[in-house]
Amino acid sequence: MSHQVAVKGKKEFFWKKKTIISFVLSIFVLFLHMSSFTQYDITGTKYEGVLNFSHIFLQKSFVVLAVPLFFIISGAATFRNYTNKDYPKKLLSRVKSLLIPYLIWNVINLLYAIIISYSFISNYFSGRENFVISLPNILLGIFFYGCYGPFWFIFNLMVFTICLPLINLLISKKSVGISAIIALLILQFFDIKLPESIFFEAESLVYYMLGCYIGKHHFDLFSSKSSTLIGTISGAVFLVITVVFCMQGYGLFSIIEVPRIAIKIVYAMSFWIMADFIIEKIPQKDFMSDSFIIYATHNTLKAIVLKLFYMLMPKHPLMSIVSFVFCSVLTLTIICLFCACMKKFLPKIYEIISGTNFSKKKKV
Repeated sequence: MSHQVAVKGKKEFFWKKKTIISFVLSIFVLFLHMSSFTQYDITGTKYEGVLNFSHIFLQKSFVVLAVPLFFIISGAATFRNYTNKDYPKKLLSRVKSLLIPYLIWNVINLLYAIIISYSFISNYFSGRENFVISLPNILLGIFFYGCYGPFWFIFNLMVFTICLPLINLLISKKSVGISAIIALLILQFFDIKLPESIFFEAESLVYYMLGCYIGKHHFDLFSSKSSTLIGTISGAVFLVITVVFCMQGYGLFSIIEVPRIAIKIVYAMSFWIMADFIIEKIPQKDFMSDSFIIYATHNTLKAIVLKLFYMLMPKHPLMSIVSFVFCSVLTLTIICLFCACMKKFLPKIYEIISGTNFSKKKKV
């Protein structure tokens, strides 16, 4: 009985951690796409040093771990207790959690792109190119991510889901799995990889495969609460790599592709491990399940918020920091309020557009 309680406790801790970390990572992605610092002319001003550091720290250091960790978590969660008998069930699950909301939001973004490209509304957007209406562009907008760039991540996840039996074959044995991941890294080094015209970041397969390997062979370690020593070491590693990426942002050196991918993996895992120290102290709130909606809407909404802020506020260079903080908070607040309203008044619609089982969870 005590063993079952322990297993249940680990499972609950993992899914709580996954929800909270995914929410935090969605904020990192929002930071990554917030173009406040490029709107203002800071070159040659007495604030240039402070503003350059702020830009590099907020958009070129810790935010780079968001995508690798998203893929690692997704792969680990998918391959937890996975066998090929589960393949049809996994496909059906991804249709509900990924494909349907992906297509819905792509259609919304397509219509949005057409409206703002051929109306005065385009004046209230920042950095938005006009959409050219043609059959290829419409198909790219609906089935790929032609009207919403951040959805490359969802597209890749769906393709990887289709390939689960092949991935399972490669990672079923520990030695073969490690060899396959190393082989992918070597192929990356020789620029032999997935076509980036379709897979925006071809290295995503490395992260996903690593997550699948963890889920298959080491999920218990991945989902268990770390010791104080391991957590402290992870925190130190996280700080060191943050400094490394800041230095790279300053142009002090560059990191070639394979070491860069490896460093990102260590960075992502150090963040995942050190988060154990605060996860138990943070209550899980409803808005922390809004990661998909944040991901699906932030890039469009922030373009409006940024433009309005720039139009209404002084053009002083220091306003770039104010813009970053204010527009990030406002964008996130609007999205979470939208989600809260959908959950309260249209829970079934919320489930469809977010790929979650919100109503079922509330009943439980």
